[in-house]
Amino acid sequence: MRLLIYVLLFVLPPLISCNGEQSRPSHFPGTKQLVFLLSDLHEADALAEQEGRQAGKSVAELQKHYRNWVLKKHRMEEAEMKEILEWYRAHPEEFKQLYSEVITELSKRESKVAAGH
Repeated sequence: MRLLIYVLLFVLPPLISCNGEQSRPSHFPGTKQLVFLLSDLHEADALAEQEGRQAGKSVAELQKHYRNWVLKKHRMEEAEMKEILEWYRAHPEEFKQLYSEVITELSKRESKVAAGH
């Protein structure tokens, strides 16, 4: 839940500053793939923060490690991820729609964890 609040307060507002209705580049992964990728990245960041606090490890190093693992899992290079994020920063309405789905996915995952699945 804290992650959801963080996204809503700190990630989305700076991105809602540009304009443009443009179709997404064809070489980008599909929306569903991006939803799962971004959801996994948020979970990885949360895990790194929790593990870092509990074990007294560097959160930044753990985040880098887990983010690299997630990118590898989704067969994506860091440069490709940066390109995707840059495009979405320039297209805030599309990014807002994408993140609406990410928030839904994270909520589903949170519900499963709360239910003990």
